[in-house]
Amino acid sequence: MKLGMHKTILRNLMPKSGEYPVALREAQSILVEEQSDLIPIYMDGMHVNFLEKRIKDTQEGDEAVIAFKQKNAHNEISNFRGNIKNLIYGMKRFGFNGFPDLMVLTDDINSLDPAIIKPENPEFSFEIKPKDFNLGITGRLLEDETGQRYNESLSVNLDIYDAFNFATSISPNRIYALTEDGRKILVNIKGNNIGKQESVTINREENIFVMDDTERDCWMGDIKVLPTEGLKIIFSDFYEKIKKYRRSTLLFGHKYQDINEFLSLVTAMDDHIIWKICQKEIWNPNTPLIDARPYYGEYKEKPRYENINRLHFMPHKANLWFEGTMITFNQSTGIKALMDLGDVVKDIWFEPISTELNNGWDIIFDRSRGITPKNKIRVYNDADYQKYPVLKE
Repeated sequence: MKLGMHKTILRNLMPKSGEYPVALREAQSILVEEQSDLIPIYMDGMHVNFLEKRIKDTQEGDEAVIAFKQKNAHNEISNFRGNIKNLIYGMKRFGFNGFPDLMVLTDDINSLDPAIIKPENPEFSFEIKPKDFNLGITGRLLEDETGQRYNESLSVNLDIYDAFNFATSISPNRIYALTEDGRKILVNIKGNNIGKQESVTINREENIFVMDDTERDCWMGDIKVLPTEGLKIIFSDFYEKIKKYRRSTLLFGHKYQDINEFLSLVTAMDDHIIWKICQKEIWNPNTPLIDARPYYGEYKEKPRYENINRLHFMPHKANLWFEGTMITFNQSTGIKALMDLGDVVKDIWFEPISTELNNGWDIIFDRSRGITPKNKIRVYNDADYQKYPVLKE
């Protein structure tokens, strides 16, 4: 059966509470004028330290040398300021959610219609626009009342209030609301709103969204299933046969050279969100995907054969964070993402949950050897593992 595509859009994920300019109601975007006499707050520590030294050095020498050094230091700040990439990655490093995270995850800077652009008017550093960010495929399988099944794409909407909040977070000189007819309305000067104001309160509660009801017991508090607009959440026939492993350690073999090549090529050809998260978090100690060799001590004198050319996949560690909201993935969405890669994935091993001291691994899928959940194989030791290396062809 050919799968359709259901689009889920999440709105108001970022809490908004307080007084906002009424002019934002008719704004299509936000124009930001930065403070010319300040180092941008999104400049990283290395650049700041370097500039501080350069500025201190401007006090040494004759008048011509001092003037030359001061001009160079000013130019360095000017060149850094107004750069969208510097803004996004700088604010992300400082822990700001929303626009930075979504733009990095979706590579929005390189899209045809990015949420943040450089205005033609040199007076302004940035123009920030509301946008539906299409994150990609969740890995859930949905079904309607007729039995038609759907993959699911997930989008997150950031509105004009989110754009205004992000603009104020970078400590600009002035903020303008740009209307559809081209009017520029001054709404904020150095952190202080001006003009008529109104009270806005949206989504002040914290939300944790899980992929299906089976994950509710993993979290405390008011847990919500990611909405489906009335569609039923189901599992693939393959996952139904292996769902007893939903809490088990998972290894999979692949046809590429290493984890870097795997993520680079997979994110280029596949739209599952979980691979984008893995690539974004590859240097995070809590990453959902790691090379099984160093993780399991492969650099010892005697190698562990089960780990060669395999990756350790932990879908439950794949999370999307927003201020006040978290979306978390699970084993079923991870398995769907794996199987949708086709012949990239060569085998899947699970470590059974057992009270045995050495419970080995269950090989539940091996593309080349014809192993499926129906004829799975239990392996216990190196002698067994050597019989089932990853067959890349």
